[in-house]
Amino acid sequence: MSSGRDWSDDESFAAGVSRDTVAASSDAHLQLRYSLAPLVVLDTPIVPESGRHPEDAALAGHGFARAERLPGNVGLVEIRQFYPARISGHVAAAAMTLVADTDVLLIDLRRCPGGEPDMVTLVESCLFDERTQLNSIHFPAEDRTVQWWTDPFASGARFGGVKPLYVLISSESYSAAEGFSYDLQQAGRATLVGERTPTGVAYFDYRYRVSDHLMFSVPSGHIVNPVSGRGWAPDGVQPDIQVAASRVWTSRMRWLSSMCSRWVTQADARA
Repeated sequence: MSSGRDWSDDESFAAGVSRDTVAASSDAHLQLRYSLAPLVVLDTPIVPESGRHPEDAALAGHGFARAERLPGNVGLVEIRQFYPARISGHVAAAAMTLVADTDVLLIDLRRCPGGEPDMVTLVESCLFDERTQLNSIHFPAEDRTVQWWTDPFASGARFGGVKPLYVLISSESYSAAEGFSYDLQQAGRATLVGERTPTGVAYFDYRYRVSDHLMFSVPSGHIVNPVSGRGWAPDGVQPDIQVAASRVWTSRMRWLSSMCSRWVTQADARA
């Protein structure tokens, strides 16, 4: 373990251990995590909803940093975290309803480190017309496979499965953000724009209670896409349109303006 560090409290101890486990495994899922709120003792050591709390979700806007309509009737939704659908589903429904009637939709995951698969499924359910299998998670230790499908009865209006959809990704897009992007790319539903994601590790992790404020996340299931037959390991999610991170950050509005002009021209031609 790293030396010369402050181990005087649970939070610093967890940070130090995590630096070592991630460095040794090259997997950011393998971490000792600190929870400010006490972790309740249950019949199972697995912490429900990865220890994410409603108070944290509320302070973070439930993970939805932006939801707006841009000139040219272009929708933009920026997601910074996929919080559990039970906690944050109402905000997801509101955000997706706002952009449901736009002609083009951009979903920005460039600063999204991941989150819960049920929220991924909820948002993706707004982007298809038919019930569609998104992926499966296979848990070898349990000899169990869980399939994730879009929900045709999800609340809120839908953008649908036909109109143009772009997902912005970067080297900061991780875990559930990668899964979201990979699902849509493999289904032929979205064009990915940006950089290759940083990890080739396509796992679902359980978080196990260690003490009142510590839990250890352990990769427990691997992703299998119904189209590719695999996850995005070992190379990460590859963008369809590769753009350097610095260019994506500094010239997003110029890029949007150009794309909006193209879409408006095409719409006028159809009319």
